[in-house]
Amino acid sequence: MMLGPNNVAWMESALRCLGRTPLSEQEKLSATLLISGFVRNEAMLSADVLGQAGDATRQFSAVLAQLTDAERFPALHQAIASRALDDDDDLANEFAFGLRCILDGVAGLIDAHAPQRSRSRRP
Repeated sequence: MMLGPNNVAWMESALRCLGRTPLSEQEKLSATLLISGFVRNEAMLSADVLGQAGDATRQFSAVLAQLTDAERFPALHQAIASRALDDDDDLANEFAFGLRCILDGVAGLIDAHAPQRSRSRRP
């Protein structure tokens, strides 16, 4: 974890946003670090993909297919065959999908801690 002034300020802001939730301080911090780690990882992957010349993800897909055995990794080879790995123009959608999954999980955790009466009011 980087402890620069911007990261510390971001952590403070994220913890404040979670301040009124029923999460424990440990859960607030864990959620904050999960989101931070996801964003950092996505930024690194995006830089790697965008920094490659040409069709980086297609090349990765082809190399991955050559380096792995279809009998040992059938699910991976099915994903490769579907060309799901080939779209390097879809980085924004990948980021949004991942962030939405994480935030939905944090929302579920908050809901699980909420008092019974507030949960029963939800549609």
